[in-house]
Amino acid sequence: EAISSNMLWNVRLVVKKWAQTISLFLTRQMAERRRLEVAIAQTQARVEIENSVILRAEKERAQRYLDIAAVIILAVDLQYRVTLINRKGLEILGYEATDVIGFNWIDRFVPEKERQQAYEHFSAMTAENFQVGNGFEGTIVLKDGGNRTISWHNALVRDEAGQISGLLCSGEDITEHKLAESLLLKARDEAQAASMAKSHFLANMSHEIRTPMNAIIGFAGALGQLIENPSHGEMVKKIGQAADHLLHIIDDILDMSKVEAGRLSIVPVNFSLSQLLAGVSGQFSNMIEEKGLSFDVCVADDLPENLVGDVLRLRQCLINYLSNALKFTAHGGLTLRVALVDVSASGLMLRFEVEDSGIGMEAPALARLFTPFEQADMSITRRFGGSGLGLALTKQLAALMGGGVGVRSIAGEGSCFWFTALLQPADCLKGQVTEAAVTVRDFRALRVLVVEDVGVNREVLKILLANLGIGADMAENGEVAVTMASRNAYDLILMDMRMPVMDGLSATRIIRAMPDYVQKPIIALTANVFDEDRELCLQAGMNDFLRKPLRPDTLQAALAKWINGLP
Repeated sequence: EAISSNMLWNVRLVVKKWAQTISLFLTRQMAERRRLEVAIAQTQARVEIENSVILRAEKERAQRYLDIAAVIILAVDLQYRVTLINRKGLEILGYEATDVIGFNWIDRFVPEKERQQAYEHFSAMTAENFQVGNGFEGTIVLKDGGNRTISWHNALVRDEAGQISGLLCSGEDITEHKLAESLLLKARDEAQAASMAKSHFLANMSHEIRTPMNAIIGFAGALGQLIENPSHGEMVKKIGQAADHLLHIIDDILDMSKVEAGRLSIVPVNFSLSQLLAGVSGQFSNMIEEKGLSFDVCVADDLPENLVGDVLRLRQCLINYLSNALKFTAHGGLTLRVALVDVSASGLMLRFEVEDSGIGMEAPALARLFTPFEQADMSITRRFGGSGLGLALTKQLAALMGGGVGVRSIAGEGSCFWFTALLQPADCLKGQVTEAAVTVRDFRALRVLVVEDVGVNREVLKILLANLGIGADMAENGEVAVTMASRNAYDLILMDMRMPVMDGLSATRIIRAMPDYVQKPIIALTANVFDEDRELCLQAGMNDFLRKPLRPDTLQAALAKWINGLP
């Protein structure tokens, strides 16, 4: 029993020692844990401080980058509240950052009339299919009440989970650009209006001049056929020449106006090269003969006879060159040459030359020749006359035909003016009316109605038609013409455009609706000479377009052209 008690005491002593050891261990462990927790907390605090410093430095660096940008940099959340704005944005708005950050951008800085559109646009931009760079233009309201126009380009901002959290916007102030653009558009509109006003003025001027010119040229031509006294006949001839000169100036002014307004177009047709050259040469044959000059036409052997191009503009260029050459040449002669200078997929490049043995020019004067209203020497205008428009117009026409112009000259020896034009070869002239295809017939059986409001012009046309053996009926306006056409069977109608009571376009539409006049030729005879006038006539149902003043040969050719199919 004594031993058992002693053993029990020993066990208790051992347990007590172990308990003390375990308690001391646990106490030490807890102290170490507290020390570690303090160390961790201190470390975390130090890391947080360091991260805060780094983050602040990064934000400051990023803000510096944003602040040096020359455009507005703006970030908004999904409630359109501003979360970031750079210095440029604040400068434009006129606010401090505290007046902007946290505020709804649309409600505070977008004009009321544009807010709904802005909300719709921002809502569309936050859609999942929004593309980076989507942009628009909008107005912002400044602190001082002013407005600026901003061109915005935007990108989505996403959070760590990849969800859309807002928008990052870049805005460029384009107020001055828009103002300059507006001023340019205004200036363009004013220039177009001025050009249109000038064109209208020139068209009216041309119409008012051509109407009496029709009487002057018509009566002068008719009178010239009746006068037997040579000296009197010469006077009448000079009246006609003076009228032709004035008309040529008017035509040049009108064509230059059309070129400047971009309203002069090229109309390619099939034509005969030999007929073109013969027609132009014949126009000057009498004057060349009177001056005692020689005249040669040289055409290269490799040129096709039939071509496609704007024969009217080609003739106009040749006439300008030949009239100049004839004007400045007193002795010797003139030569008209045509050569093929290039063949390509685009067509045939032809070179037309007019060479003379006239007064020639000094080299410094050549550069000014193709400028409007310029001549080599202003004393030439006083000595020989001329407006200085012909060469400038030829340059423009050649450019429209895909070519160019040039000149070589020696003072006292003569000059050679040339232009090029891009034409197309034509294997045949099928379906085209040419001089060769027109057969002149006896006009005496024709019944022709002339519709013209100016009495003196009706007299001129009566004389011209009488010379062809035609006794025409006369109508003073479109309404009378409609009545006469309904009561009589006319083979051909010559119709003026501008007339009181009823104009020629309206009258033509009514007459065309009559069964007997579905195929009968109606030819416009007018002092309106612009391309759009021609188009209006054709759209109204007219077949052809003749300009006043009307030449006898032009009238005869038109009659022959349109009555060949008549019985």
